[in-house]
Amino acid sequence: MEHNDLEQQKKTAESHLWDYLRSRLEKTPQPEAAQYLQHFLKAQAGEPKVRGDLTLVPFDMYHRVSDYTCKLDAMTGENLGWHFEVLAQDPGDSVPVDKALEAATAEADLPKGAVLKVSEYEQVGDAPVFIARWEHEEDGIPVERDYIHVLVNGKSGRPFARYRKWHALRFTPVER
Repeated sequence: MEHNDLEQQKKTAESHLWDYLRSRLEKTPQPEAAQYLQHFLKAQAGEPKVRGDLTLVPFDMYHRVSDYTCKLDAMTGENLGWHFEVLAQDPGDSVPVDKALEAATAEADLPKGAVLKVSEYEQVGDAPVFIARWEHEEDGIPVERDYIHVLVNGKSGRPFARYRKWHALRFTPVER
């Protein structure tokens, strides 16, 4: 069987799958859920298998559990920050401050010149969140607007967000 035929069979099977699932959801007490189906589920078709007159296409189904946002530097591709909402769920403050700071430090990947400025639990909305913030200093002089900020879920001890703005300093004159 040619590659194009296999791809067409996968697309046809996927179309039938979504139509079937949509029709089932439309018969439930909340039929409006059908319009969000492909936003929360992903179907990945496997290799079709021919069995007599039938072609069977297996699917792996994936469920979206959370949003993940990531900010990248357009020039270098460096990860400037991320936030994974599912890791922030079910917050608390049962993790000791030193253990939360240890988790934040491991995530921060601290460069030379990072000075810890904040390391504590704070109320964010109605939930406690451990916040660790480092600022950039060179020879005791602050580098304006440079920071690393990590948020840790105080119940699980796992970081759920990191934001970073950091510059490599040049100590030689540059013509502009």
